[in-house]
Amino acid sequence: MAVAKKAAKKAPVKRSAPRVELPPGYETIAGSFGGQQWDVEKMPNLEGIVDKNKDDLTVGSGRNKKTQSLVEVKTDSGTYTVWKSAALYAFFDEVEEGDSVCLIYQGLRKIAGQKNPMKDIIAGIKPKRGKTHN
Repeated sequence: MAVAKKAAKKAPVKRSAPRVELPPGYETIAGSFGGQQWDVEKMPNLEGIVDKNKDDLTVGSGRNKKTQSLVEVKTDSGTYTVWKSAALYAFFDEVEEGDSVCLIYQGLRKIAGQKNPMKDIIAGIKPKRGKTHN
């Protein structure tokens, strides 16, 4: 009697599109956020100018579908995408394109009743000239 072999599960293939940029002199008017994600472990201090204001991105599908907000911060070393998190609610309510911002990662903080710790981030805004934030 022959025994049926179980098919081995294939690992999902992770594909990413190559990073491309417009030639010098062109300004992006459509497209996705182009910055690299801010890695708080490698670069705990992020200081720069908000280059692209808040944008909402729908992630997931079905019951897991939710909207995430993000901004791009342009620094001397590049452009970084910052995702909205619990520690940054007030920051996202106040920040506008052109504001100078400083984000400092303080580490992880355990929150009572939560399974995972929260990223503790201090956020500051230096508004554009003539503009004030609450």
